[in-house]
Amino acid sequence: MIRKSPELMLYLAHCNADGVREGQFNIEDTNPRSIERDLQAIKTVQKYLDYSWGVEFDYGSGVSSNEKEALVLIDYATKIIPGAEGVIRLSHCAHGRLVFNRKINFPGYVMDQTSELLEKLKDYPKDHNIPDYIWQKAFRSNFLW
Repeated sequence: MIRKSPELMLYLAHCNADGVREGQFNIEDTNPRSIERDLQAIKTVQKYLDYSWGVEFDYGSGVSSNEKEALVLIDYATKIIPGAEGVIRLSHCAHGRLVFNRKINFPGYVMDQTSELLEKLKDYPKDHNIPDYIWQKAFRSNFLW
């Protein structure tokens, strides 16, 4: 089982599946067909995010409301917290749509260290160009797991 480190939920979204088979995604599945399906799904999601079209965001599901805001937060977190990384977590594919989460993962931390992690992130420089409303949402505990 993969060790769980804290993650900041940026958003939940979905896009066209472009032929990806339906069903749940399981990161721990080592079946070659499952791995191939996962890679196909990630490439599809990344394609839609890169083109900035065809992605529907579920507002209120996380800290940011779109990929542009998410990338600003990811950039900041990776500079402040060693090992922090932006990740796409595939959820499932249904009715021709890929459902996924965009998160910031904080490896090297455990769930008991979330308050320490939040304190490091709160000391952000005001000139970083991150709107205050994003920070207010980021520090609500229900977005950090």
